Amino acid sequence: MPASRIVAPFLLSVLAGTAAAQDPPRPVQDPAGPPAETTPDKGKETPPEERPEFAYVSASLEHPYVEIAGILARDARTGDLGAVVLSTCPGVGATCVAADARAGVAVVSGNPDPTWPGEVLRFLAAGATPADAIERVKADSTEAAAGRQQLVVLAADGRTAAALGERVFGATTERTAVDEAEGSVAFTTYAATGLLLHALRKEFDAADGLPLPERLLVALQKATDAMPVDTKGKRGDLTGKPVSAALVVVRDGAGRNGRGDRLVDLRVDFDLDPVARMRGLYKVWAQAHLSPALRASMSRIRDTSSPAYHADAAWLARLRSRVPFGEKR
Repeated sequence: MPASRIVAPFLLSVLAGTAAAQDPPRPVQDPAGPPAETTPDKGKETPPEERPEFAYVSASLEHPYVEIAGILARDARTGDLGAVVLSTCPGVGATCVAADARAGVAVVSGNPDPTWPGEVLRFLAAGATPADAIERVKADSTEAAAGRQQLVVLAADGRTAAALGERVFGATTERTAVDEAEGSVAFTTYAATGLLLHALRKEFDAADGLPLPERLLVALQKATDAMPVDTKGKRGDLTGKPVSAALVVVRDGAGRNGRGDRLVDLRVDFDLDPVARMRGLYKVWAQAHLSPALRASMSRIRDTSSPAYHADAAWLARLRSRVPFGEKR
């Protein structure tokens, strides 16, 4: 037999053997049996409530300690009242903050009694001063409970007051936890009290001229960004874990369809970067609600030369021209 006829089958057998060696072995299946399992076992997925962002653990389940930082403020041009807070408290916007355009804004922290902010506003609406309203709320509580609260109040006329319980920081209460100025209050129960408080005040003052919700958000973001980075790479998030934030700005008749007073009301729960998340929500809110709310508000102002009218006109122009967030024009 010619040599070529012998070598060719041999080479083909060698090549076939090489290809077989490179391909992974295939499982032998019974043609009549079920197909191979390819979908993951859904029974092993982590339940939503067990995800890391919900792993909030307080020092005491009976008296959870709420760390908080934020600013209460009044826009002297428009009369808008607002608050921005960053907190370890779940649902901080509902639990620790209350606002009423005709009365004022109040925030409670420490071992917070969620009824305190609403009660303070009720007394303010009845004509009490912020300081008197705080004393009346404290009188309705036990001495021990009052000692665990920090209550910060801004009245609709710009007057401020604050109460810092002696047990909020333990035996070494830091009275610098509240920085009051005309028409605004910066406050914190965060451990790095002095540093964050100073940054909040500095950034809020520097953002003068911006619409109140932007001014509040800019101040909070820049103040927390200025905090030192901890060993876990976290900066200014109070606990090193996902935390919550809230932004509320009220104006009489500025709610949806002219009803209510919620010009801005946004909340974020357990986010690794809640202030950035709040900025995104504010952008959506501005597009969906602020333009018609501002136009309606301007239509009710009779004096078109007033600071309120000009402030709203500038704000509306800002929204229409899509000025970048926090940028002054």
